[in-house]
Amino acid sequence: MSEDVKKLIKEQLGKTKIESPNFDVEQKQEQLEQTQEQKQDKAEKQVDEILTPQQTTATIHPLQKETDFAEIENILEKDLEDIYFNLSPEKQAEFKNKGEETAKKISLALQKTKIKVNQIISLIKDWLKIIPGINKFFLEQEAKIKADEIIKMKK
Repeated sequence: MSEDVKKLIKEQLGKTKIESPNFDVEQKQEQLEQTQEQKQDKAEKQVDEILTPQQTTATIHPLQKETDFAEIENILEKDLEDIYFNLSPEKQAEFKNKGEETAKKISLALQKTKIKVNQIISLIKDWLKIIPGINKFFLEQEAKIKADEIIKMKK
């Protein structure tokens, strides 16, 4: 090649810049963070699914549910007639409604595979606290006795 051609090629190469692909670092970093967040969210959902108790699919005949509910109500109201009739009418209504609600919650708790006795005792204690001036020790004792009777009924 001649000197002129070589010179011309060098000039052309000097003028033209080799452009590298345009990478936006911030955009790539943002995409990476989003991908990591998605993976973390997915992992958290999987952990939640594993840790949350699943509802049992065992079906209980509606008549059996009503019988259990009635038995639970009978156990809860046992030995409390005198106290109930000494309450004011407003307190009686509140006591009755809270008692029915407590019986429903206990009935639902008994349908689960794992029975939590402390939860049942807590429900009964919350219900008995409606009684004005109730002795703390009587409350504890009654709640435990009634919870034991309910557990025995379940077995």
